[in-house]
Amino acid sequence: MANVTEHPFRVKRRKLDESSQGNQDVTFTSSAQLRGALVFQQNPQLANKGIIQFKQFLLSIGQANESDKAQKLRVLKEYCDKQITPAKEEGAEAICFSDITQTWSFGESSNHDHLLTNVPSVLAIFFKTISGDLEFRDFGLALCKHLLQKEQLRLFNRGLTAFKAKEHLISPCLRLLTEIVTFDGGAVARQLYLRRHITFKRLEMFLTPSKAQLETADEEPSPSTKKSTLRRNAQQYLLANLRVQQHLEKGDIIEQHKITRAFLDYLRKDPRETVMETIKAIERDVVQDASLSRKSKSKFFNRWNMEKLVTLYGYDRESDEPNPEGISIANEIHRVLMNVCNTAGLGVLLPETGWYPVGTDPESLIEDDTSIELGLDSPIYVDKYRDSIPVRNNTLSHLIQCLRPDADSLQIELLVTIFKVAPELIADFFTKKVMFTSDPKATPSWMAESALLFSIVQLPVPTNCGWKDKQPMLPRQYRSSRRTSFPDL
Repeated sequence: MANVTEHPFRVKRRKLDESSQGNQDVTFTSSAQLRGALVFQQNPQLANKGIIQFKQFLLSIGQANESDKAQKLRVLKEYCDKQITPAKEEGAEAICFSDITQTWSFGESSNHDHLLTNVPSVLAIFFKTISGDLEFRDFGLALCKHLLQKEQLRLFNRGLTAFKAKEHLISPCLRLLTEIVTFDGGAVARQLYLRRHITFKRLEMFLTPSKAQLETADEEPSPSTKKSTLRRNAQQYLLANLRVQQHLEKGDIIEQHKITRAFLDYLRKDPRETVMETIKAIERDVVQDASLSRKSKSKFFNRWNMEKLVTLYGYDRESDEPNPEGISIANEIHRVLMNVCNTAGLGVLLPETGWYPVGTDPESLIEDDTSIELGLDSPIYVDKYRDSIPVRNNTLSHLIQCLRPDADSLQIELLVTIFKVAPELIADFFTKKVMFTSDPKATPSWMAESALLFSIVQLPVPTNCGWKDKQPMLPRQYRSSRRTSFPDL
């Protein structure tokens, strides 16, 4: 067969992929070589190539053996020492990585997506690389403060205000902010929060997954579902702030209803690792933080957020994700909710008057010569609480209606514990809840409801029926006490 040659004009030029340039192993043996690769250039392709080479160099440090790692860190330290310019004015911050930040600014002014993505990404990797090395502490702190100045905040703003579909522009900025807020144990965390008009911009939007991500979450887990997403980057940033911010700043964050609601709304569809990390963070950084005010905790554990946390009882049953460690999400969230609902100082449980509904005063007797005393047969005493009973613990009142005691024994335990510490909720629960709707058969739901009812009847009668520290002058209302002792079914 004769050889066939292509027409010269039909040969297509191969498109260059800027993101793949410089992916080969890069070795810098001196700070001068590093400086030459990162020097500011107005050619976007060359500038991006230098940034990618720096990224590969940083990644290679973590993969190198001890001797090579020490050599590379020495080169990096020499470069950093030459990349800091002391402040000229009193009160101003030192300038660090001027070439890199100038390249970032050039990417912003020229609207070059590769630079807008790669520069904050490589800075985040730089912080990860030096975070455990004390020799880089001073430079790292100086760089953090430099990046929080007005000119650099403008660059963050460019990424954080991009269309939500452009995750490749938003996520690197969130990862960089996460590294900044956690560097040196949160040394500049307060400075970052003081600039929250930029550093927390649109965070609730980033925490809300897209429709495509929600559909992917419903499918069976695959490697693609475990890749980093905008929501996961936003979650990591928020959790980092909860971990390192001081109580005033942390309290302000958790009181922002839009952020906490977006954070917890879709938690049930998150990967198991993310859910576990979130539960541990809530327990460590909110529940166990004694410096947080009760008001802040109460706003975090509002009825909507508590309802979302309760849905995690069903996570193990509905998730197909492998669980090699055998850790139960239901057990973890149960431990947290038992503590929150059982302890008065954690923002949910309020003091109440037991079997005496809110608004009653059994210590005051009204003497009226013109009226006929009917005693306990008085209509107001019998019929006042026929349809509903006022309570103080409104958050818990909403929570117990969300529980499914027919689903598992953990929810029965939580429900009975709540009734024990807040007896006023027993009658409230049964005025709203309908139980035993099916025929009495040995079904799991019927048996569970029977176990719940038996546990409630076994609860001890509160001292003085719950009225303060002394015996009240009037007995509790008949209907209220009857529903508390023997619920209507």
